[in-house]
Amino acid sequence: MSLLPRSTAEFQRKEYWEKFFSKRSVPFEWYGEYTDLCHVLHKYIKRSSKVLMAGCGNSRLSEDLYDAGFNSIDNVDISATVIRQMTDRNKLKRSNLQFLQMDLLKMSFADNTFDCVVDKGTLDAIMTDNAAVTVQKVTTMISEIRRVLRNNGRYICVSLAQGHIVDFIVGQFASGWLVRLHQVKLDDSGKEMTGGIGKALPVFVFIMTKVTPIEGRPILKLYEVVQDESGKCIRLDSIDQIRGHVEDAQQAALVEWHLRSVHPGESTQIDLWTTDSKEPKYTLTVVDQLKGKAKNGQFAIFIVPHGREIDWLFSSDNGRQQLAESAGYERLVVVTLHRWHQYMSLDAVKDEVSAKAVEFLQVSARNTKKVGPKLLPL
Repeated sequence: MSLLPRSTAEFQRKEYWEKFFSKRSVPFEWYGEYTDLCHVLHKYIKRSSKVLMAGCGNSRLSEDLYDAGFNSIDNVDISATVIRQMTDRNKLKRSNLQFLQMDLLKMSFADNTFDCVVDKGTLDAIMTDNAAVTVQKVTTMISEIRRVLRNNGRYICVSLAQGHIVDFIVGQFASGWLVRLHQVKLDDSGKEMTGGIGKALPVFVFIMTKVTPIEGRPILKLYEVVQDESGKCIRLDSIDQIRGHVEDAQQAALVEWHLRSVHPGESTQIDLWTTDSKEPKYTLTVVDQLKGKAKNGQFAIFIVPHGREIDWLFSSDNGRQQLAESAGYERLVVVTLHRWHQYMSLDAVKDEVSAKAVEFLQVSARNTKKVGPKLLPL
């Protein structure tokens, strides 16, 4: 039984969603579970906030938020089928959780009703292309979201951030709003590669904060990217820079997806940068061997001695292949330090590199007993 549309344009049709939800009543989490998203959502939604879940579908997101103490949530969806399902599912345990059939292009809510509008994949589903008729629809949707949001309210959009989506959404909120971008790391550790390359794409969360204008002050135009789990923000100057950041993250995710399986005889290079550097701090070269040659184990890290990065053994493909065969591991990550950087100590390098290198652990090694990465001596 197929639940997928013949073309992505069908995502815009009410009839498609009625058919989809009539065939699939179990929760369908397009872009991650609550546990993947909650660390971001809790930063921007107060438990006292009045929240609109825009295009709720049958996701458990609003239920999980409600159970966590966010008790003022209205859920809307264009599909009467899914609204009926969700109402029946929650009428006993979560009787205050509201589900309403409504078109996001013409909502019946009064102006300035909500502190927060959460959109988990809805914009992506509607804006399948940048044709004029599609752009008109999503522009109307965004206008409605702006209308129902209070001053200092937030539009939180969970998206795969395709290029046309980034250009549109950031452009819509370019003036008078604080635009902030998070990348979400989905918890898929140990899972086999299923669903094709689409499963590799990272999920992003756009936070658009409606700022009250101050008379006599220039209109706010502020773009920020949250760089890591520490919450450190990097300020950007343009939509082009935001798009570039997203594209870099997507490319890195595709490399990581590729490296979930072993590719004997193949080498893959990854540069690691600090947030303030103009040159990479480390270069990681992933070298795979046939399982029969892996006499010592599945995964190890070799740090090239500083100053010897131009030696044939460490700088050439053939040299690194020879090094990997001598090491006897199914996957060897060869770490090169660069001369234009200063390094505190070898122990500091080991700690920093080990934490990153394990992200390139093959799935077969992830399913074994958890141990620290093997660091090989010269």
